[in-house]
Amino acid sequence: MMAEEDVWPISDVWYYHDLHDGQKDYLNAIDALYGKSENVEDFCKKAQLVNYDSHRAMFEAWNSKLWNNTTGLLLWMTHPAWPSTVWQVYSWDKETFGSYFGSLKACEPVHIQMNLHDNKVVAINTSLKALPETKAKLEIFNLQGKKLFQKEQLLTISANRLTECFTPDLPGVLPDVYLSRLTLTDKTGSIRSLNEYWKNAPDKNFQEFNQLAKIQLKGKMLKKTPVSKGVVLFQVTNSSKTPAIGIKLNLRDTGTNEIILPAYFTYGYFTLMPGESRTITLDYPAIKSKLLKISAEGYNVLESVLVNF
Repeated sequence: MMAEEDVWPISDVWYYHDLHDGQKDYLNAIDALYGKSENVEDFCKKAQLVNYDSHRAMFEAWNSKLWNNTTGLLLWMTHPAWPSTVWQVYSWDKETFGSYFGSLKACEPVHIQMNLHDNKVVAINTSLKALPETKAKLEIFNLQGKKLFQKEQLLTISANRLTECFTPDLPGVLPDVYLSRLTLTDKTGSIRSLNEYWKNAPDKNFQEFNQLAKIQLKGKMLKKTPVSKGVVLFQVTNSSKTPAIGIKLNLRDTGTNEIILPAYFTYGYFTLMPGESRTITLDYPAIKSKLLKISAEGYNVLESVLVNF
């Protein structure tokens, strides 16, 4: 993409890769929310959280007005023709960024979200099938993983429309940084949508993330097809006492550790609270005669191998 000496710190060489005039507002937002970056890897992990939140917010804003004089949302582009530093859902080599997973989350057919301007919890069902006896739940956790608040409501999620669930009466005092997690569970107990927001108190930021312990995650294979088919079902677990933030999963060549693209995971840049697990599906193109592995890394997550196959 550029000569090694130009990669860090950010310079005008980045402008050739779309960081026009330094994208000062974007860079200032990253610094203000997560602190000054020490190196390019530190910068990228912070930028991806901003990208996730900003792209999800665009599509959730559309969701909140869906079927109410709002019929679409136009992005300038989905991907660039060569290595770029900004404004892409996936890259020229089909890498999936925070923007991809934020868009994927907001655009799921059955989706629960919190409208950020008024905290109203709503469910969007773009399918043609209603969901009776569905439970909408909001949980709030502090940065140590302790649950501070919970509210839930049973309702019918109508087909092909937005359903208002509730507006929570939040506690008067909340930490400077906390996680709001929404789940939508159908009458069989299956989670149809899980959506979470790291939130900060007014005039505060997320720099407490930088003080979290560095942890590693564990994994377990649940089901796999032959490598020629390219589908894997696995579980990732946070067995530590610290939340795992901004978890990014990668498919890698076992021998070289090279990231293999494209590789499509059902979740990315997500959080696991202490003791939590999540089941993930990976789809990837057919690969001949390679030993593969799935790795995890994140904001405070050291690179670790979850499964080999």
